[in-house]
Formats: sequence, structure tokens, C-alpha cells
Amino acid sequence: MDPVSTNTVRGFHRDLAKDLRGILGYGVDTREPPGPWYKREPGQAVEFQLHTTVGALRESAKTKRGRQCQVFPLHADRANERTLWVAWQEVWVSCAHGQARKFRLAAASWLFFWGQYARGMEQLLRAEWAQPPDFGGHAAQPHWHFDRSLLPRVYDHGDLPEAGANGASESPAVGEAPATGALAPMLQGLQELTLEGLHLGMGGWNHDGPRCWQCVPANTADVRLWAVRAMSDVRSQESSFRPGQVLSP
Repeated sequence: MDPVSTNTVRGFHRDLAKDLRGILGYGVDTREPPGPWYKREPGQAVEFQLHTTVGALRESAKTKRGRQCQVFPLHADRANERTLWVAWQEVWVSCAHGQARKFRLAAASWLFFWGQYARGMEQLLRAEWAQPPDFGGHAAQPHWHFDRSLLPRVYDHGDLPEAGANGASESPAVGEAPATGALAPMLQGLQELTLEGLHLGMGGWNHDGPRCWQCVPANTADVRLWAVRAMSDVRSQESSFRPGQVLSP
């Protein structure tokens, strides 16, 4: 996508917020960084986030990288129970175009969290669309990215089955905490098994070439459509279950 003007960036923010308000049923708006971001020197990055305009739904969460971000619930009526919350982040890079400043979109992402208002949240997954020259590398673009361990941490830091008299492990009863035991060295590898290194492509199956999964947006309208549909899909699926509901395989 070619660099765009300040007005185009702001128009994108205005249109995206309008689309999301129609889906969520409450107000969201773009939070701009402090200072005149449109005067950033070439090569400097500018980051934007979305936040809700409804005070009772305003919340923040810490990302896997340790940064605070603004989050809002996918369903306003579930804010006081455990549910999905979402954060939107964009990174643009300032470019010199004659006498004017233009901006190139480096990356945009949805971050999904599970938790409850004022009681902490954990990041679960991301939907990202990064541009290969900036953040993309060899990963599929756009893509889903998991932020949780593949295996539940049942055996964690010494909470391991005790070895029996014959050397075999004795598994705890269902619902019973495992005992501290001697199998820690054998199970350490299980604790590290994650999906965090996988980038699961969201588009590109009809493209040719070795990097067919790397799609580049043609314009801000492409990014807006992707953002709205990705969030809408997750929201519609979350509507099918409630916290505490047992999901059959």
C-alpha cells in the first residue's frame, strides 16, 4: 500500500470507528498519540489505538510484550462477567513526500483477551496484518497468532505426580491437585510446548508463488474491511457460548 496523507489516515479512523459502533452497539473512537503526530520526522513510527467512549466499559490490559493497551468488550452486557475483550493497534511510519508528510501503514492488529472488568485479563490471540518490509518477514499476511500455551499448565513448577513404589507415576484423581514429585525433568518440555511461533494465514490461497500467503493491502479500504470482518467473526462465535459452559469436541 502506498503512503497516504494525514487526512486519509484520519478518514480511515473515522470510518472504522463508525463501522465498529454499528457492530458493537456502543461508541468507540481512535486515541491519537500526544503531540502533533503528523509532524513526525521521516522514519519515525506513530501508533494509534481504539478506545470506547463509554466510561463504564473503559478498561486496560497488559499485552504479552508487557505494554498497556486500551480494551473494550465484544458484548457490552457481559462486561461484568468473564468474556472476550479486544484491543486495536496500528503502527504507521512517517515518509517524506516533497514538502508534505505521508504515512505508510506498517502493521495493524486485533488483540483478544479473556477476563472480567477490573479483575485482570489474559491475552489469547491476535489477528495481524503486517507489511513485510516492516514486520512481516516470511510470515503469512494477514494471519492469526496464538498467545496461549498449547497445553494447559497442569504440571507447573513442581506440581507433578509423585513417583510410586515401582517407579511409575501415580496420577491424581479428577479435580485433585497433583502432588509434588520426581518427574519434573521429564515434563519440563511439555511446559514449553506452545503455538506462539505459528502464523496461521487468513488469505492468499488463490495466489501463486512461494509467498502466496503474503497479501498486501491495496489501500486503507482493504484494511478497514479486514478489520471489521475479523472482529465481527470472533464476536459472532463468542455469542454461541457463555462462561462456564462445557464445550463438547
